[in-house]
Amino acid sequence: MSSASRNEYTPENVSPPGASLADLLDERSLSQRELAKRMGRPTKTINEIIKGKTAITQDTALALELAVGVPASFWNAREARYREHLARAEQRQEMGLHADWVRLFPYAEMAALGWVAASSRVAEKAHELLKFFSIAKPEQWGEVYEQPQASFRRSPKVKGKAAPISAWLRRGEIQAEAIRADTYDAERFRAALPALRAMTLTPDPKEFVRSLRNACAKVGVVVVFTHELKGCGVSGATRWLSSDHPLIQLSLRYKTDDHLWFTFFHEVGHVLLHPKKRTVFLDADGGTGSPEEDEANRFAANTLIELAALKAFVSAGVFTADAIRVFAAAQGVSAGIVVGRLQHDRILPFGHHERLKAHFAWPNCSDG
Repeated sequence: MSSASRNEYTPENVSPPGASLADLLDERSLSQRELAKRMGRPTKTINEIIKGKTAITQDTALALELAVGVPASFWNAREARYREHLARAEQRQEMGLHADWVRLFPYAEMAALGWVAASSRVAEKAHELLKFFSIAKPEQWGEVYEQPQASFRRSPKVKGKAAPISAWLRRGEIQAEAIRADTYDAERFRAALPALRAMTLTPDPKEFVRSLRNACAKVGVVVVFTHELKGCGVSGATRWLSSDHPLIQLSLRYKTDDHLWFTFFHEVGHVLLHPKKRTVFLDADGGTGSPEEDEANRFAANTLIELAALKAFVSAGVFTADAIRVFAAAQGVSAGIVVGRLQHDRILPFGHHERLKAHFAWPNCSDG
């Protein structure tokens, strides 16, 4: 959340410009009737301006400039500020009616992460959420963010989480705005895969996150790490921000290197195999078994570990920590990735050789 939006000054009460006019008339001992004569306006019009019932138009501001010697720009500015104040007051009242919509979002968690400003008032929360999503009313949220979720590739376990999922996705869009990337080039992206794969050997997120982002940006792919909101069950997502830039968004839901890198290369698979579709590919608990998800899974698995080499290693039947380290080194990936693959294929029981995995935690992979 920017400091500008947090420190925005919006006074509770703003007097109508007519109040300034009334003060000026008192100072000069000038009656409303006399001013009306000097301006060629009905006395009733002057009275309604002073009471704030009638707006000061551009022509009236120019007439006031001549009649009382105060620049038209002053009256125009006062009028604009007053009308904005009235509109904001009406908006605040309307915002208070959006309690049901606000309750859809984990607002306190979003505020703790700095995505929106902390507040206990429904109207302020609604206003912050609209600014966050860059929409004018909750109805637009339904059109822009809720309806497209019909095409999400997501698990039944996260059904009914449209609001927090949309907030997570929107945060990714905001993060992506700060990343400069070249125009997407599929051939260069494929050529970069070995270098991206080699980053799995770097255990410190402070090093590989920056390298990963920079390497992908050079081939037109935007990569962001976004805190998962509780209950979303989302570990990654892929979508196209434009025809020139795909976005890969990762949540670090599972805080180990095998899950992180599999998710990343799964999303890479979507970019390379399913380009420029309107679909938001959402990697969530359970999966859906769609053809696209199956393709992305195979792409990730075979990119990280060569299938023929894995079969030979499994056939040998030696799964000691040292054997896994040697095989991983020969493949050019971290030992944790090999362990994760063996566990997934039920060759090793889950939990076995967990110490070979690298464990990550926020804020090591910073949201920003």
